Amino acid sequence: MDRRRLGPEGEEVAARYLEDAGCRVIARNYRAGRSEVDLVALDGDCLVFVEVRTWCSTAFGSALASVVPAKQRRIRCAAEAFLAGEPGHAGAVRFDLIVVFPGRGGRLEVMEHLRDAF
Repeated sequence: MDRRRLGPEGEEVAARYLEDAGCRVIARNYRAGRSEVDLVALDGDCLVFVEVRTWCSTAFGSALASVVPAKQRRIRCAAEAFLAGEPGHAGAVRFDLIVVFPGRGGRLEVMEHLRDAF
């Protein structure tokens, strides 16, 4: 699979997964300066900031381990900027990790969804 397409395709798979689970994706690739969060979704009244990791192999470690503290800070920074633009949001906030991996026939599938991952 073309590595340049892998990330965006994984994010699309994750977005469909969230929508099928009853969430509403309200932003994709939200940027605030150098900070970015892959997906922002509403799960009921909970605002969920989602990091998507599209993994082809576990040879280099786990997807969760790849979300190092510096990456977590950048995601939180983007989340703070997003929330500053949503002054009416009074619900909970959550940070999730969705791991996408090639499944049967090489099709990308959500393999793991870690709620409150970091």
